[in-house]
Amino acid sequence: MKVYKGNILTVNANDEVFQFLVEDGGRIVFVGDTLPGEFLKAPMEDLGDKALIPAFCDTHQHFASFSIFNAGLNVADADSNEQIIKMAKDFYLRSKSKTLVAFGASPYSVKERRLLSREELDSVCPDKPFFMVKYDGHACVVNSALLEKVRDACKDLRGYHPDTGEMNQEAFFAVSDYITNSVAIPELVRSMQKAVDFEAGRGIGMVHTVSGVGFPGDLDISLEKWFAKSVKSGFQIRVFPQSMDISAATKRKLPRIGGCFRCALDGCFGSQDAALYEPYANDPSNYGVLYYTDEQVIEFCKAANRAGLQIE
Repeated sequence: MKVYKGNILTVNANDEVFQFLVEDGGRIVFVGDTLPGEFLKAPMEDLGDKALIPAFCDTHQHFASFSIFNAGLNVADADSNEQIIKMAKDFYLRSKSKTLVAFGASPYSVKERRLLSREELDSVCPDKPFFMVKYDGHACVVNSALLEKVRDACKDLRGYHPDTGEMNQEAFFAVSDYITNSVAIPELVRSMQKAVDFEAGRGIGMVHTVSGVGFPGDLDISLEKWFAKSVKSGFQIRVFPQSMDISAATKRKLPRIGGCFRCALDGCFGSQDAALYEPYANDPSNYGVLYYTDEQVIEFCKAANRAGLQIE
């Protein structure tokens, strides 16, 4: 048992702030301004200038994918492609993985104002597949080694750009499917546990994971469901199958469905393919992309509603 004294933000309906919170065995047993007598002898921590707040909830996360990315290279803080190349080279030299994964590349945060090219990735990693995901999670750059492995699956898809190595739209989804298919299950489970520790260490206590990102037989949906039952210390995982087929949820006895990828309505602003009524200012021919018709979306929503499913 432990008592916390200070600014206790409840975030309840009235946004009340109290002076004391008592925790016992991982559960909150009291919140208020006057500490009851039975708690007076419990160890107390004075928060001082700090505040105690409820854990955050990440309401849209591809948990299996995040786990893979979190175990890879994060280039989000780089301010130049030159710096990213150096980071990638160091990662290549120290990593024992057969496929290298990096995340966070952005043309808007580097001085060159563009993504790395396939040739630049080749200069760093000529012999192993290298998958560098854009910060928005809707595009990537691949090196030649990875391009050779995904060419047949991508060459007839929208968003396929073998010259630069950039993959968008359906081509990106196909590359992502290949990457997730290549991850060994024991390695994925280890990465998932590390991801939970990483998020909990930053105040996140619940994740809505939108699952179904390319694993054979949607294994990640079942795996995340099993994994969620094993997580301790109050961390919670809510699984949303990413599918336009409600049986993906009902056959697993899950009360939720939705997300993106297989049920993404459109693209994103980072890749300038979010669907708009008016064209993008820098390209009068670009209105973005839509993956489904209104009729398909309406029928899906009706089917999910009739099945009693929560839709994300």
